[in-house]
Amino acid sequence: RLLLPEGTLDYFDLVDVQETSSEVVIYLEEKNVVPEQYSSRETESKGFYDPVVVQDFPLRGKKLFLNIRRRRWILKKSNEY
Repeated sequence: RLLLPEGTLDYFDLVDVQETSSEVVIYLEEKNVVPEQYSSRETESKGFYDPVVVQDFPLRGKKLFLNIRRRRWILKKSNEY
């Protein structure tokens, strides 16, 4: 919690951390919780969108990247994502 932007772990799970001599990459996946605005509708998680990579402030002299994967939800009745 101390290394990530505030509230990040409320919505994402930390799934991996990879470190090299010059950078740290933190991998985050959106939790499998239906978004509030769709909670009353029949939904299903259908994998993930392509990850977004965000460069954050350096960590101990190394570049820090957040690799963020958001879930792809389908509304079953209308077949919309």
